Amino acid sequence: MDLDFLTKILAAGAMGVSIFCIFKVYNLLSIEQEKNEPRPIIIKSIHRFMTFGVVMTVLSLGIEYARHLMKNSQSNNEDSNNTILIGQLEKFANENLYSIDKDGTPEAISLTYGEKTYQLSKALQNNTLEKRELTLKKEQNNYAVVKKNNGNELRLGLIQNFSDFLPPAKKKVENQFAQGIYYTEKELLEIVQKELDNKKDKSLAIANLSQVIDPKYKADAIKNLKKIATKLLIQPELLEEGLDETQYKNLLLAIKDFRPTLYGHYELAQVYYHRWDKFKEKTDFENFQNSLKAYISSYESNKRSKDTLTYSLEYDWYKDAKENLK
Repeated sequence: MDLDFLTKILAAGAMGVSIFCIFKVYNLLSIEQEKNEPRPIIIKSIHRFMTFGVVMTVLSLGIEYARHLMKNSQSNNEDSNNTILIGQLEKFANENLYSIDKDGTPEAISLTYGEKTYQLSKALQNNTLEKRELTLKKEQNNYAVVKKNNGNELRLGLIQNFSDFLPPAKKKVENQFAQGIYYTEKELLEIVQKELDNKKDKSLAIANLSQVIDPKYKADAIKNLKKIATKLLIQPELLEEGLDETQYKNLLLAIKDFRPTLYGHYELAQVYYHRWDKFKEKTDFENFQNSLKAYISSYESNKRSKDTLTYSLEYDWYKDAKENLK
């Protein structure tokens, strides 16, 4: 028998084995018929071989039938899944949804499936939200613009310099009032101290004082105001409230410009520490440690280190710096 033919037959699996068995039975019977006296034992063996061929044929037909059923079932499942997916895509396409990209720019969303393209959303029109009611929600250092939708609160953005958005008349009056308080003697302020206490807002204090120390304002006439604003911003009560990146940067510059070297080193350390605590930048922690080392060196060479009773605050800072560098 041709080996190539046998290989092709066997490659067909169970059906190939069946065909081979039937072919072999036919071949053996032909050979046995050519003999004058057919041998019973050979005839019996051929009969068994033929029975095996029939069984293999039935088995292979069963396998093919089962494979056909599985293929149809899989095809039906795929058709069912496709139908569900197409139904969902058509549902989205008919809901008149609007979308924007991650930068807030209106952008439509389309999806091609098969031979059809589905528009899942339209680009948000410029006037879509013009009549929506928005709310300002006070946060740590700013105000969040929010919109309530189906019981959920959507954050649409942040306003950091809230005072810039006050009505001009009210803002002008508040500025004039603040200037009046600034130039009023301390004894007179005690008369309205209770009312002033009720108006305290650390986030607004930080926002306005940070504008005073902004490097873009360089006039000598406001240098004293810059010094006072810097001294206020480095107080723990305001530092613990937290500043943004620009405010931290401007405060560090102001300390270097307006604070004496001895005090400045320790105050720089506090600002670097609070900025590291908020943003977790490794360089801020390194600057915190370097500023403490600079304070220790400056303190030890300063005559105030000889009188720890009179200059107890500086001595307490010195001990704190030593402790933090252990």
